[in-house]
Amino acid sequence: MSRKEKVGSLLMPQFAGRSATDVTSDEASTNSQTLGVRSMARAVTRYHLAGAIVMSPNITDARQVKRLNDGLAAAARKSSANTDLPMIIGIDQEGGIVQRVKDGATTFPPARTIGKTGRPGNARQLAFDNGTELRAMGFTLDFAPVADVGFDSPAIGSRAYAAGPKAAAAMTTAAVDGYREAGIVPVVKHFPGHGSAGGDSHEELPAVTRSTAQLKRIDLVPFRAAIADRVPAVLSGHLDVRAVDPGTASSVSRKVVTGMLRDDLGFRGVTFTDSQLMEPIVGKFGAGEAAVRSVLAGEDVVLMPADLGAAYDALLDAAASGRITEKRLDDAVTRVTALRLYAKRIGADRPSWSEVPWAKHRAHVRAVIAEAG
Repeated sequence: MSRKEKVGSLLMPQFAGRSATDVTSDEASTNSQTLGVRSMARAVTRYHLAGAIVMSPNITDARQVKRLNDGLAAAARKSSANTDLPMIIGIDQEGGIVQRVKDGATTFPPARTIGKTGRPGNARQLAFDNGTELRAMGFTLDFAPVADVGFDSPAIGSRAYAAGPKAAAAMTTAAVDGYREAGIVPVVKHFPGHGSAGGDSHEELPAVTRSTAQLKRIDLVPFRAAIADRVPAVLSGHLDVRAVDPGTASSVSRKVVTGMLRDDLGFRGVTFTDSQLMEPIVGKFGAGEAAVRSVLAGEDVVLMPADLGAAYDALLDAAASGRITEKRLDDAVTRVTALRLYAKRIGADRPSWSEVPWAKHRAHVRAVIAEAG
């Protein structure tokens, strides 16, 4: 694998358009500004991309997004010498207020509603149902479940399962199991815990003021449980964890990503940044430097860089100069490649549209909502 191919596999952009290849003039203009090319299919080829995230503007309904995802997968097969590796096609489909595919998909309740039932089996069942639908649409990965503890953060609220760490951990690991059984790669978020943070990281760097002991006793409990359950991926939040690395966003902090997540908790899977379109990151560093600092911190995949070309070029330059060592680059690529193989293995039996029990999924949702009261 060339250095360009290695760098490309660490970037997971968003894009404009509801097709991988056929775009409107406005969509082409947007892509030219943020991707440097007219369509996502061309970006896959130009930057040797291993992944992409599908957002609400890319979606009209479930059947359309299936066609989009099939187009992305086809573009990846054409551009790669190794056609055995599936493209990582991700989405935020948590349920509740974060549900990108609406028309044609089951409307799942927020995590808090599921948590109210007190039964992890409900989290597992609804994650399985959600994952089954996503797999039929051609997704390989869901940025879920949310492992944050508590409902006080304005950015989290009902997206969390519980106010207590043990209950949150039980629900989180159950959901991880459900997604995995459905053939979807689960990604727990937002490490090291957004539940107590004031502010919204889309616009500012929220402060986490808990002590190290409190973090271990509360926020890290669901993540530790998910890691023990062999969750394959973790997403880092943009948080100012004052007890660990004050003033530095956790997604670009080596003390948080490498020190806490890898060294202290023993995580060996893939690490994703949260969206790098968020102001605390792109506003402070710019797209290129943000990508480099993330990889130096220990992140494997840079999610949604504000300027794909700038991020790609900056990572290439950092690798060429030795700022990012060959070992660091290879470690990240090895983990991403392993994740793609994992996605292929667990998602091999992709259900056809007619095989998805849509009515049964809706019945499961009604039962959980009734149980939650």
